[in-house]
Amino acid sequence: MLAPAAASVAGGVMTVLKRFMMTSALVTAVLLGVAQPAGASWLEGSTPPVSGASVWSFSAVSCVSGTSWCMAVGSTDTGLLAETSVGGTWTVVSIPDPGGAQLAGVRCKSASSCEAVGQFTTGGGTMETLAEAWNGSTWSVQGTPNPGGATASQLNAVACRQATLCEAVGESTSNGTTQTLGGLIAAHLL
Repeated sequence: MLAPAAASVAGGVMTVLKRFMMTSALVTAVLLGVAQPAGASWLEGSTPPVSGASVWSFSAVSCVSGTSWCMAVGSTDTGLLAETSVGGTWTVVSIPDPGGAQLAGVRCKSASSCEAVGQFTTGGGTMETLAEAWNGSTWSVQGTPNPGGATASQLNAVACRQATLCEAVGESTSNGTTQTLGGLIAAHLL
C-alpha cells in the first residue's frame, strides 16, 4: 500500500523516504533517495527486517545537515519503529510504545538529539498526544498535554529551533468538533 512521503534536506542532498506497507512476503522496506539537482536519478535502498513484525511502515525521516546520519520513524504490527542510518546502512533501534502508538513526525538537530511526535491509545480507548526524545542511544517517552474532555488528540509534525527546544502541531477532537493544536512547546534536556 502506497502512502505519503516524507523528505529532509541534508548538506545539499535531499533524502526522500517513501512509505510502504510491507507484509511478511515482502521483508524489505524500500527507501528512495535523490540527490540535487533535480536531474539526478532515484536510487533504491533497503532497511533490515523488523524482528517479530510481519507488517511495518515508515511515516517520517530526518537527516542531520552536513552528515550522513538519518533517523526514520514509523510503526509495525507489534509496536513503534525507529531506524538510524549512517552512510546509507539502516539499523533498527529500540523505541518504547505506550500502547497502540503511531509516529507522524520526527526532527533531528544532531545524531544525539531527535524529537518524534504522534499519538497513542490509552487503556480506556482515548487517543492522546505522544512525544519521544532520542539522546543518541535511547528513546524516552515525554509527558505531553492533552485538552480536557478530548476523545482524540494527536501531534502531526515537529520542528526544533535548538537541540533542546522543539515545537509540535496537531489536532484534538471533542464532542465531534476537531480543533488545531498548535504551539505545543517541548523543552527537553538531553
